[in-house]
Amino acid sequence: MEKDSILSPAAVGFLASMGHADVSVYPNPAVSIIVTGNELQKPGNPLQHGQVYESNSVALASVLRHLDFDRVEVVYVTDEPELITGTLEMRCKKLM
Repeated sequence: MEKDSILSPAAVGFLASMGHADVSVYPNPAVSIIVTGNELQKPGNPLQHGQVYESNSVALASVLRHLDFDRVEVVYVTDEPELITGTLEMRCKKLM
């Protein structure tokens, strides 16, 4: 197998048939989608005056899951600089 190949079930079976019990792999990355904006509302919740439904994170998370990213998290943060900074710091530590 070439470096950076995706290990399909057939590839895993082939490796086993060649006597390989272990192979070095890289896990799919973890992704946090951080949604900011007091005007944004999660789909399914009622809108307040001046709000719109936030759909970008829903679409992006769906694409990532379709590409087999199994660790996708969507986080909503209000428009407060301290909360945004704290959320970014916490997510970075969590992903490491």
